[in-house]
Amino acid sequence: MRKVKSKDKNILRNNQGFGVVEVILIIVVVIALIIIFQEQITSIFNRAMGALKASTDSYFNNITPAP
Repeated sequence: MRKVKSKDKNILRNNQGFGVVEVILIIVVVIALIIIFQEQITSIFNRAMGALKASTDSYFNNITPAP
């Protein structure tokens, strides 16, 4: 009877497969969100890159070359 109880405790303590399922579910949810909000994400990214390009262009256009 003691062996059965100790095996039951070991089964409850062994959660190695549980983490894999969680990671897979998180990946699936993230991919689904990316697909759903693809246009909004693209728009935000393009605006950020446009602002970055404008900032760097104005910075480099104002630099005078060394004599």
